[in-house]
Amino acid sequence: MGEQTMPPELAAAFAELTANALARQARSARLSLPTPAANSVTVYPPTTGGPFTTIQAAINSITGQGPQNEYSVVAGPGTYNESITMIPWITVHGSGSDKTTLAGGVTAASSSALQSMTISTVSSPYSVSVV
Repeated sequence: MGEQTMPPELAAAFAELTANALARQARSARLSLPTPAANSVTVYPPTTGGPFTTIQAAINSITGQGPQNEYSVVAGPGTYNESITMIPWITVHGSGSDKTTLAGGVTAASSSALQSMTISTVSSPYSVSVV
């Protein structure tokens, strides 16, 4: 099987998400976010309605986010069969690129980030990790 290349628009979106993730790495290192149960998603600071069974439901529960009020969405181990639309000032954390898979697309937003999960598209998987 030959090596596949990422389409330019997907590469640009991933580059922005990676840059945002690296910019938030120091903040994330200070957070002590517990790992949710398998196939469960939580939001920090907590919002109403959680824990959630989809990443998008968790994202949709967030209101009032901004530069001084950032949120973290933490997905437990498992495969999430959904496409998500990010919103500004949130970071979606997986439980590790070997434990959390988003099987669907991602629509990026400014000042948002994805960390520690594998994104599996129709053609091939892409891993997003911040060490």
